[in-house]
Amino acid sequence: MMSLKQTLRHHGEQHKGTDLGGVLQWALLHIESQDEALAELREELESEERARLGLEVAQHHARQAIESALQAVNQQFCPPIELARDTAPHINLMGGHYKDPDYLRGQLAAPHVDLRESKPRKKKETA
Repeated sequence: MMSLKQTLRHHGEQHKGTDLGGVLQWALLHIESQDEALAELREELESEERARLGLEVAQHHARQAIESALQAVNQQFCPPIELARDTAPHINLMGGHYKDPDYLRGQLAAPHVDLRESKPRKKKETA
């Protein structure tokens, strides 16, 4: 089976010197020039594709490096310490509203949680 170029060349030779032969030769030259332009575009596309793949690989490596650096920065230096919620300061603060020798003076006595290491001072007797 003959290709289009071979067919045009064959028929162009048969009709050499006629208008039909000139048109066939022009078509053959036009197709060949378009083939060359397409080949150049294909080469350019392949080189751009290789460059794109290279950039994607570089981007992937950079992303992995950034993620590992971020993970190292965010890594905890000490294990977390679980703290219990201490409600004693609130209880002691509320004790200031009632009669307590270590807090504000009032009419009523209220129990409180003692957080001190030493004993509280004695209540003064009022006469």
